[in-house]
Amino acid sequence: MNKRILLQLGHLQMDKINSMLILDFINKLECDGSRGDDKSGGLSSATIRITIGFCVISLAVQLNGKLSKKSL
Repeated sequence: MNKRILLQLGHLQMDKINSMLILDFINKLECDGSRGDDKSGGLSSATIRITIGFCVISLAVQLNGKLSKKSL
């Protein structure tokens, strides 16, 4: 899983992740120092889009797994 997602949201249970946490996570990606390579500036818009897409897919897969278990 994307290291940025794990660092910011990996410690949370699915039912604790809400829209405010996601927005805060996205905003942090744009902040200086979020690159992780000691270069100034935040991540590029393309990298942020990729990270958000990965986050959405990961959350959807987790949610689908939880819904499938409930239907059994």
